[in-house]
Amino acid sequence: MSVSDLESLRLEEERLKFERDTAFEAAMAGLARVRELEQRQQELRERGMEMLRRGLKSLDELDAEEEKEKLEKERVEQERPADSMNSSEIAIDPVLAAALDDFDPSDPFWATLDSGGGSLPTEQHSH
Repeated sequence: MSVSDLESLRLEEERLKFERDTAFEAAMAGLARVRELEQRQQELRERGMEMLRRGLKSLDELDAEEEKEKLEKERVEQERPADSMNSSEIAIDPVLAAALDDFDPSDPFWATLDSGGGSLPTEQHSH
């Protein structure tokens, strides 16, 4: 093979690599676009369901309702002094509240927990 033949092969290989890289980038951009469209479709579906749930006739009506709710929430938060909230006003998950009601720190179970990582002790088995 001559030097010019080797150079031609190298150039063709570089050209093919460039085309492959370009095609790969286009494919990745296409996949990103597909994900974006799927997300927008899901959001539209959810907004449509919310619109129907509220008995509204258009997404514009839903936007107006949501904006009105947002402004009302901001107004209420601004009217309320920050230090007026006490612990009885904090919303707690009912399951968590029930678990806290049943919590007994003197229960021997809690003494068995490893204070370093909070993991349960492992049982030692003799063979």
